[in-house]
Amino acid sequence: MPITINGGGTITGLAVGGLPDGTVDSDTLATTARGKVLQIQEGTTATWANTTDTSYADSGLSVAITPAATGSKVLISFTGGTYSWKDSGNEIKAYFKLTRTISSTETDLREWAHGSRHGDAGHSENYTGQTIMHLDSPSTTSACTYKIYYKRGSNATGVGISWSSTRTSLIAMEVAA
Repeated sequence: MPITINGGGTITGLAVGGLPDGTVDSDTLATTARGKVLQIQEGTTATWANTTDTSYADSGLSVAITPAATGSKVLISFTGGTYSWKDSGNEIKAYFKLTRTISSTETDLREWAHGSRHGDAGHSENYTGQTIMHLDSPSTTSACTYKIYYKRGSNATGVGISWSSTRTSLIAMEVAA
């Protein structure tokens, strides 16, 4: 059947898969789909993980995504329970860090802290539900792995995620630029 275009711009005579390879690629689709969510990937845990380190440690929470186009943005969302505790002092601080790894090169993207101050110097605990978002521009079509790291800060004895088996997630959404 011949391919025809009528006066209204409708194409007839073209079967599904009828275009030659390479005619429409992910870059072409991405340029006409600005602002659209192209894919969503999620990494989750409901396993209590904690550290007493004062240097950043891998929390075990990560998500991998391979962008379809170099111009895509990746919206990262960390949602879940964080926990810190102390045995002395009157302040607890815990630090978290989001990184991105592409081809073995890890880049720090964002760091945040949470904590609390108590009137007494004894044992206390701080459980906090958090949602942190970061809009990334990885400028690649290579696989990107996003990870959460954590460390204890001033006066804290330790820090953790997924306290009491609460679900904690790291979501990566590719958005066409």
